Amino acid sequence: MAAALSIAGHVAVLLALFWTPHAKPRPPGEDFVMVSVIAAPAPAPAPSAAAKPKVKPAKMPTVKPVKAPVKPPRQAPSPIAAKAPAAPTAPELSDAQLAAATTARTGSGSGSGAGSGGRDCNMVQWLETALRRDPEVQTAMAAAHRGRPMLVWDRRWIRSQGEDGEGLAIVREAMMVHIAFAPAACKADPVRGLVLISLNDTPGAPKLALGAGDWRWTDLLGGR
Repeated sequence: MAAALSIAGHVAVLLALFWTPHAKPRPPGEDFVMVSVIAAPAPAPAPSAAAKPKVKPAKMPTVKPVKAPVKPPRQAPSPIAAKAPAAPTAPELSDAQLAAATTARTGSGSGSGAGSGGRDCNMVQWLETALRRDPEVQTAMAAAHRGRPMLVWDRRWIRSQGEDGEGLAIVREAMMVHIAFAPAACKADPVRGLVLISLNDTPGAPKLALGAGDWRWTDLLGGR
């Protein structure tokens, strides 16, 4: 069988080589057309980038932003503080003035006024006794005492050094209260010159001085 198949294969190859099909007869009247083939013209080369004219885009002008001026907020005008008139400062009293001053021992006034019990008025002694019994006055005078009698009133209340108010405020208020409650005839009694009030009997005790010229005790109640 193998030999038969091999022979059949060789025969098939020989038939394929030598067998030619019969050409089909051309129909009558059919002519051939001669066609000439020519090469098409090459397209024009595209212009290179170097040959193209460079057109620069128009430069737009730079516009800088303009800041509108900012108005500062309007501030309310600060009030101008009125300058208070400077309070008078206590002058230094001389030894001669202190020696001539009226004290509780020498009395004050003309002696014409009558106090309680029909006795003559001695407003210096009456006021001195009242101030010695006042602990606030004693404390204030001990703090303000500088070794010399302190002038607190000479027809106007005088500001002591380091004090906010005139006339050493605590002492001034105490004096005004005690004078206001004194007998009317006594506080209306005329006084001349300086009056000296001692707050205790020890040597170097704090002392108050007040008065100038001709005056009355009621003058201390009329203003500060």
